[in-house]
Amino acid sequence: MKKVKKNLRGSKNALSAETKVAISGVLSYKEYVGSIEYDTNENVFHGVVLYINDSILFSGATIEALKKDFEQSIDEYLNVCKAEGLEPNKPMSGTFNIRTSPENHYNLSILSKREKTSINSLVNLAINEYIRQKSMELAVR
Repeated sequence: MKKVKKNLRGSKNALSAETKVAISGVLSYKEYVGSIEYDTNENVFHGVVLYINDSILFSGATIEALKKDFEQSIDEYLNVCKAEGLEPNKPMSGTFNIRTSPENHYNLSILSKREKTSINSLVNLAINEYIRQKSMELAVR
């Protein structure tokens, strides 16, 4: 497994819960998403790239520095993968399993036959509508 790690400022990599402050929001760059946390003891922002198996850590004294290190870490990760002839982890594959009731499964099957489409297409329509509605709600705030 490929690992690209950047040490956080100082020698501590594991922070106690009392020294972390969750920041609302995430960073995104080239389809990758990174978390944002703040260490009150070290006075540094830090994060980890989410939704991949490899470990990519980044940090910065300011949000701007954090964003810069995040982007540099992604670029470095992609360059290391390319140099080693490895496929980089993709944040999302586009495939996931869902669990629903047998009744919902049955009704989706009937609807998909009536609509002459697949269950996946119907689920995608529902997901797209949910995302559209939530995006509109967030834009109003």
